[in-house]
Amino acid sequence: MTSLLLSLAVGFQSKEAPETALAHTGSPWVVALSDEEDRKGELKTEWHTVTMTLLKGDRVKVDCVTLYRNQSNFPVTAEVSVPVWIKGWAGDYGKNLSVKWADEPVELNQEALEQVMTRFEGTMVRQTGRVHKAMVEFRPKAQRSLKTSMTLPVQVTGLDGVERQVGYLLGSQPNQLSTFQLSIKYGTEQVFRVISQSPKWGWQVGPKGAFVKQEPLKPGKAQFAKFRWYKGGFSPIGSTGGGDGGRS
Repeated sequence: MTSLLLSLAVGFQSKEAPETALAHTGSPWVVALSDEEDRKGELKTEWHTVTMTLLKGDRVKVDCVTLYRNQSNFPVTAEVSVPVWIKGWAGDYGKNLSVKWADEPVELNQEALEQVMTRFEGTMVRQTGRVHKAMVEFRPKAQRSLKTSMTLPVQVTGLDGVERQVGYLLGSQPNQLSTFQLSIKYGTEQVFRVISQSPKWGWQVGPKGAFVKQEPLKPGKAQFAKFRWYKGGFSPIGSTGGGDGGRS
């Protein structure tokens, strides 16, 4: 069973254009494998949380936790997949990816770079990436957590390159989740002023972070959550010094 598909959208510095290209780490999916008796267990995604911490140097640390349940009356071996995609550039992010299963580190096998054409916000785009995989075990009727962590560059965009953006691709999921939660943490050194956030989920936005929660999250079409801001380091209008006047 494929779990909730969630992906984080970020960017890296492009040599050909002022605006950086868009990349995203994909949330993991877990697929049950058949055992020696040709039984294939039933797995369910219970909830998923994402914490994005904006760092100095236009970077973002992404920590995700997903809780799965084995609904079968027998042990299940499953394959975990964690994709890392980059839109429009053959990058190779994912080297600092950390994955824990039931709070224990797991060894990942990295597939070769793959290029695919996907529909992104109504436009077909080329994406390049890798899928990182690992084998995990479930006891009968057991719950297990999957924790992933990675640091990536944010997207640089806007006039004069003073805007920044991160996002999260919430893909369609096979079952209802009890909770989906997305948190973005930052300070004034990273965020001068928030520009926008979408979709209209009832975001709570403050000087130190933004937060949104869906309880429950019903199965539905994929949605792309965006958070856009002016970078820190601006001077107030009319100021005689202290900042860079809003220029990069």
